[in-house]
Amino acid sequence: MRKVNNKSIFVIITIIFYLILSLVLLINNFGNIYFNVVNPIFWIILFVICFCMFRNEYVNKKYKYDILQTVIITIVLCFILYYLLGFVVGFQDTPYSSSIKGILKNLWSFGIIIFFQEYIRQVLINRSRNNKFLLFLITIIFILADISKVIVSYKFDNSLKIFQFIVITLNPAIARGCLLTYLTYTSDYIPSLIYRLIMETYSFIVPFIPNFNWFLIGVVDIVLPFFVFVNSYRIFEKREEPKRKNRKKYKGILFYTPIFLVLTILIILVSGVFHYQLIAIASNSMNPVFYRGDAVLMEKLEKDEIKDIKVGDIIVYDHDGSFIVHRVIKKVETLNGTYLFKTKGDNNNGPDSKLVESNQVIGKFIGGLRVIGYPSVLLQEFLAKR
Repeated sequence: MRKVNNKSIFVIITIIFYLILSLVLLINNFGNIYFNVVNPIFWIILFVICFCMFRNEYVNKKYKYDILQTVIITIVLCFILYYLLGFVVGFQDTPYSSSIKGILKNLWSFGIIIFFQEYIRQVLINRSRNNKFLLFLITIIFILADISKVIVSYKFDNSLKIFQFIVITLNPAIARGCLLTYLTYTSDYIPSLIYRLIMETYSFIVPFIPNFNWFLIGVVDIVLPFFVFVNSYRIFEKREEPKRKNRKKYKGILFYTPIFLVLTILIILVSGVFHYQLIAIASNSMNPVFYRGDAVLMEKLEKDEIKDIKVGDIIVYDHDGSFIVHRVIKKVETLNGTYLFKTKGDNNNGPDSKLVESNQVIGKFIGGLRVIGYPSVLLQEFLAKR
C-alpha cells in the first residue's frame, strides 16, 4: 500500500510542478504553442504514465450508470431552460470559430485534455479514498489546472476586474472541481468526463448561445453543479443506506434547496438581465424612503417610456458608471424632443449639481427590500480600497 501511495504522490507533485511552471513561464512566453502543443502533450504523457502504473487498480463502482444517467438528464434539462431564457435575453454568435478547422483545433487544445485529466483524477481518487487531505489536495490541483488556462489573461488592475474574475472564473471552477471530485468518488471518471465534455465543448460546436451578461453566466456556472450534485447525492445515498436512515439527510436537502432557489432569483435580479433589477443602496441620501444597505427594485425604462416620467418619481440614472437613485423635482423638454431632469435626494440639502439627460436614465424605482443590499455595498467598498 505504501508503494501505491508513493505513486500517487509522484503524480500529484508532477502536476503541481507543471502548473507552477505553466503559470510562471510557459503560458506567458509560449502562448498558442503552449495551448496547442505543450499542454495536450503533457496530459497525454501523464495519462500514459498513470495507465501503466495503475491499470490493474481499477475500482468498479456499482452506481456509476445511475449517476451517469442523472448527470445527463440534469444537464439536458438545464440546457433546455438555458436556451429558453435565450428567447428572453436574445442570442449571440458563439465567440469561437465555427469552421471545421476551428472546431477541431479547439477540441484538440481543450476538449481532448478532458479525457486524460478525468482518468488521472479517477486513479488518484481511487488510491486516496481514505485520506481526506489527499482528496482535498487533488480537488485543489484540478481547480488550479482549470483556471490556469485563463488566469494569466486577466489584468487585475481594478476592483471590477477582480470581481469579474471571482464571479466568472474562480467560483465556477471551485463548484465544478468539487462536483467532479464527488462524481468520481461515488462512481468513476465516466460521469465527470461526460459532464465536462458537454459543458466545456458545446460552445465550440453550436452556432449561437444566449446573450447573458458575464454576471449571469457566472451564476449559471455555479447553479448547474449544485443541481447535478443534489441529484447525484440523492441517487448515491438512496442506494447506500436504508431510506429510514436518510430521512434527516433528505430533509436537509429539501430545506436548503428552496433557500438556494431564492438566492438564485435574487442574483438573477441583481444581474439586470430581465425587465426588473435589484440595486444596492450605498448612501443615506434618500432617507426615509430607503436607507444605506437596502436594495431597491428598479423597473427598466425604454426610450419611449422616459417621457412619461413625472415630477415626484424616483428614477435610477447612470452617473460616471454608478447608479444614482434620486427623486425628480423638475422636468424640462428640450428643443430636440428629449428631456432633462433635475433630481434631488430626499435627505440632501440641495439638488444634484447636474441635470440628468434622457440617455442617462435607466429605470424607475418601484419598491425596496431592507438590509439585503449590505453585502454588495461592503464588497464594493472593500474592492474600492484595494
